[in-house]
Amino acid sequence: MKLLKLLTAHKASEKDRLDTSYIGLITIRYIDLTGKLGKPHKIGSGDNKVDAEWSYKLDKATVVTIYNYKSKDEVAYETRWHIGGKGDRELIREWVQAVFNQKI
Repeated sequence: MKLLKLLTAHKASEKDRLDTSYIGLITIRYIDLTGKLGKPHKIGSGDNKVDAEWSYKLDKATVVTIYNYKSKDEVAYETRWHIGGKGDRELIREWVQAVFNQKI
């Protein structure tokens, strides 16, 4: 649990999240996702394409985001989550592997 706290310690700001883009998908139930990451950092988007989003700053230039995109399901039933980000993609992949035990 200490490792998870360390891996998720630095929330990204709105400015940090600018220019992030899609990298891949993970499969995890919403209840399990919130069990690992807590409540979403952001609820909803102005264009109604995202219901829930978490974002973390991994280093000075690397940001990872976890979000649902254009889902037809209620967020509580969501199981497919997009991974986005910018910066060091290998670091993002390693972070996803460490946090979710999944590859993207």
